[in-house]
Amino acid sequence: MTIIVVSIPIYILAWIYFRPFFYNSLAGVIVSSLMIDYFAAFIPVTPILPPLPSAIIGGLMLGVGAGIMFLLDISTGGFDLLAK
Repeated sequence: MTIIVVSIPIYILAWIYFRPFFYNSLAGVIVSSLMIDYFAAFIPVTPILPPLPSAIIGGLMLGVGAGIMFLLDISTGGFDLLAK
């Protein structure tokens, strides 16, 4: 929910200047924010992998997901919304 609240000023600017991209990105930020909160409950107490492989795998997953969203003209909020 914090992601949604922090993104409100940026979404106001996007509403004024990039209205078509705003509509696509609104769904993206809501879904990604809810999925982050949902999957946070599944984080194991003891790490499965050491920090470095976990960071590499997480970065790859995040990069692929963000790349797919940008290909579909969807944003996860934040300054990437204004960069479009």
